[in-house]
Amino acid sequence: MRAFNKIILSFALLSASVGGAFALSPGTVLNVHIMDQYGAGVPGVGVAAVEFGLNGPSTYTKVGFTDSAGDAQFNYLTNTKSYSIYYSSQGYSPAISDQFNNPTYDPNRYVYASGVPVYSTFTINSGLAGVGRLIQEFAGATPNKVLFGGVYNMLSQQQAGTGIVVSSADGTGWLEVDNVPFAAANTYNINLYDPALNKSIGRNVMSGLDAGHQTVAYAGAAALNFNQSIPPDRADNGTASGGASAGISVEGLVKSTNSVAIPHMGIGVESLRRT
Repeated sequence: MRAFNKIILSFALLSASVGGAFALSPGTVLNVHIMDQYGAGVPGVGVAAVEFGLNGPSTYTKVGFTDSAGDAQFNYLTNTKSYSIYYSSQGYSPAISDQFNNPTYDPNRYVYASGVPVYSTFTINSGLAGVGRLIQEFAGATPNKVLFGGVYNMLSQQQAGTGIVVSSADGTGWLEVDNVPFAAANTYNINLYDPALNKSIGRNVMSGLDAGHQTVAYAGAAALNFNQSIPPDRADNGTASGGASAGISVEGLVKSTNSVAIPHMGIGVESLRRT
């Protein structure tokens, strides 16, 4: 009987010890390794472990870069949260936009933080040609906030690149979008959205991207400031008949005479009523 009681007591102490250790765990360690098609680690790759909230990346999101061996370690992911891993490096594929649009399930990409260390390895392919990099300095963002930005092709009306950045403690930072296809001046618009402020900033890229100009950067006096941006009004589709015009809103796309979309244009619509 004593032996049996000792076994029960030992099991209870072990369970308490394991449970207490998990409860005190600061989180889940995520280890990411990025290698090229030849098996060599790739340094300087931007890696983001994104936890999506109701308004985009949450405060639990982690962003970092691979070291000289192609490794990035995140200490710690928050337990009980689910993360999606994205990565980007200039001249390597796939780009972040391709990763977003890939419907194939990859168990390395989707991570659930349970307190147990996680290891994810990804292969990127070097030699991506005909692409450049766009950089935009910004200010006035929510401090220490993970933000999504992008490059929009105004001619094809399609996304041309995606970037992820963390604002600094004073709300400043640099959005870098890799692997943007070469194009002439005034083809692209680079933009950034802050969900906490519900504001976006952007500008047309006035310079071309080509083999002689593989990086276009806007900084200093050309920096964008969220404080100079106006949050959009909510627009809901609606219809009304007769004189009941309150609450009506319209949607549309404004184009130039060359059928090019014109971004960031405010238009006022007034009703005309006969008396």
